[in-house]
Amino acid sequence: MTSAEPSLLLAVGSLILGLAASVLWTLTRYLITAAHEGSHALFGSVSGGRVDSVRLHPDSSGLTVTISGSLFLTAVSGYLGPSLFGLAGATMLAHGIRPDAVLWTCLVLLIVVFIQLKNVFGLFIVGLYGTFFFLLVRYGSPGLRALGAYTLIWFLLLGGVIHTAMGDLKNGDSVNLRKATMIPVGFWGGFWWLSTMAALIYGGGILLGLIAPPLG
Repeated sequence: MTSAEPSLLLAVGSLILGLAASVLWTLTRYLITAAHEGSHALFGSVSGGRVDSVRLHPDSSGLTVTISGSLFLTAVSGYLGPSLFGLAGATMLAHGIRPDAVLWTCLVLLIVVFIQLKNVFGLFIVGLYGTFFFLLVRYGSPGLRALGAYTLIWFLLLGGVIHTAMGDLKNGDSVNLRKATMIPVGFWGGFWWLSTMAALIYGGGILLGLIAPPLG
């Protein structure tokens, strides 16, 4: 068995754990918020802007302030962020990249978000997640690390859908997109929901070995 061909037991077992993490949404939702805000920061930066600050709040909302950059890319990427990160992780694993690399990548991204955070709660919760991933990748057995990586990807794909379904899709990012495109806010809620559902189906198919990964 190679990293690109996980056992069915690993794929299904990690799916079950990903579902369990989704059920415990009150505790796990902040990781999805971090992915949402991190996506804002990432796309704001790559479109020529500068990240001024990132904040995560106890009610699981967040705020990323960027200076310049593409308003469209920055706004549209937030709700897509968890799903995009999940797809990226599934693609990495399908191409034989070790689960450890996926976990280290997640840890590095959390550190980048941590550096940009400007409020105490955000620093605490991201620091907590970062510590967990560090302990897992540093001291976990190979089997446990593989299970952790696959569970993380399932949770990002599932959490992207839940986050969109529970989000305030008529304010915030939707309003910024209306300013950037003149397209009504209602369109963007439907766009995000369909996109995250498609990512879950496609990414899940990759993890279960039912769909060929991209770039292959």
